[in-house]
Amino acid sequence: MSSRRTRAKSNQNKNKGTPAPVQVQPDNMASPELLASINDRLAKIDQVSADVKKIREEMQEMIKSIKAAQNTADEAVKKASKCEQENKEFEQALNNMGMKYQKLELENRSLKDQIIRIEAQDRRNNLIIEGCV
Repeated sequence: MSSRRTRAKSNQNKNKGTPAPVQVQPDNMASPELLASINDRLAKIDQVSADVKKIREEMQEMIKSIKAAQNTADEAVKKASKCEQENKEFEQALNNMGMKYQKLELENRSLKDQIIRIEAQDRRNNLIIEGCV
């Protein structure tokens, strides 16, 4: 049994990479049922091939989307890391300010105590000068 497979060259040139549908032409020896079965199977193969191409295109789009999402995530991680570093710097600056505040509070109390002692001493001196003591 023999048969010929033909492809339309104009279709193949139009769809580079996608082969044109294959049709089996009847010879004198091939039965029409067999040829019809082969033609159906070839059509199914062509459909599967088209489906695979479509899936590949969708996969490429998914890969692009994943890469874009990864880039966005990487940028977010960098920004978060930068924010974390700034937060540590601010925390240290706040601790330094807190220590300076405590130091100033101690100095303020010390100055208030000195003022009270000086005022008390001044009153005693005034009393002594006036002769009340």
